[in-house]
Amino acid sequence: MLLFREWPDEVFHDIVRESLARLAEDLKPAETAPTFMTVILPKTAKMISAGATLATVDELLAALESPEVFELAPMHRLVLGEALERYCQLYNRQPQETGMYARYKIPQLDCTRMINMFLRPFDEAFREAPDQARTEALQLSILADVSSRPPMRRDRSLWYLKEAVYPLPPPEM
Repeated sequence: MLLFREWPDEVFHDIVRESLARLAEDLKPAETAPTFMTVILPKTAKMISAGATLATVDELLAALESPEVFELAPMHRLVLGEALERYCQLYNRQPQETGMYARYKIPQLDCTRMINMFLRPFDEAFREAPDQARTEALQLSILADVSSRPPMRRDRSLWYLKEAVYPLPPPEM
């Protein structure tokens, strides 16, 4: 299980799973055509190769399905954030063509809000300390110090309603 900023619901897990699976398929040709990587993932391409990115995607997919809790390092957030951006762009163009729409009937995904809610801005670490982030990318470990994680919301209720934008803003109190 991946540790996110907020406690994710089943919809977000499905979005993550589908975005990573689609990215893995799209990255396979990038291993033989390195310039293709800059088109698919322009921010990630500045940090690591297509092969290393594909390995990171495979690692994220395995961690998503694992019962163990894994905290995302900046490189994971970068790859996952770009995967979600790509997926949301594709989804929002033709939602009816996706398995997500068939399951949840969500007409639009708000990627910026989703990333801010669940991941924190994914390039934050790279803007603040690019050398340290590159070093961390080389020493990539999916296990991280749990004392540094932000507090998690324990409410597991869904953040969407039929015919609404996902994720919905939380109710005001």
